[in-house]
Amino acid sequence: MIIAVTNQKGGVAKTTSTIALSGLLAESSSCLVVDFDPQGNLTTGLGIKIQPGQMTAYEVLTVISKRYSIYVL
Repeated sequence: MIIAVTNQKGGVAKTTSTIALSGLLAESSSCLVVDFDPQGNLTTGLGIKIQPGQMTAYEVLTVISKRYSIYVL
């Protein structure tokens, strides 16, 4: 199952909803949460500290997008 929580507008509870939803899903099965937000609030909201020099998923994708003309996610 793949669930995407998206909206162009800020402040609509995407991060809060994702934390709650992933927490609920993780109670019964393994759950992978990917934070593509440039601000990384989901990552920090889940208690994960980004180390200095460590690239976020967003930064990795922006670097990759400059190297290739086509990429598939």
